[in-house]
Amino acid sequence: MPRHLKSPVPAARVTAARADVAERVRVILDDIRTHGDDAVRRYSEKFDDWSPESFRLSPDEIRRIVSRVPDTVLDDIRFVQDQVRTFARASATRSATSRSRRCPASASATGTSPCPAPAPMCPAVATR
Repeated sequence: MPRHLKSPVPAARVTAARADVAERVRVILDDIRTHGDDAVRRYSEKFDDWSPESFRLSPDEIRRIVSRVPDTVLDDIRFVQDQVRTFARASATRSATSRSRRCPASASATGTSPCPAPAPMCPAVATR
C-alpha cells in the first residue's frame, strides 16, 4: 500500500496564505515608496543580511558581472526581451484598434463575464 509523504494543502489555506503574502508585499512596497533607499537597506539587511555601501552598480561593475554570465544565458535573455517587446507592441496595436469597437460582453449585467468575442475585439481587462 502506498504511503503518502505529503497531503494537498486545503484550498482555503492556500487562499489565506496568498492573501497574507500579498499584504506583506504591499506593506513593503508602500514602505519603500515612502522611505526610499532607507527602506531598501532595512529590507536588504533583514532578508539578505546584506548592506552594501551603495545599491547602485557602476558601469564597470555591471560589465564585470555580465562578463561572467554565459553567452547562452545572455542570448536567452535577449530572445525573451525581444519576445516581450514584440508582444507588447502587438497588444498595444490591437488594444488601440479594439477600443473603437464595442465588446459584446460589455452589455452583461455584471461586466465580469469573459468576452465571447474574438480576442482582437475585446481587450483583456484585469479583474484584480
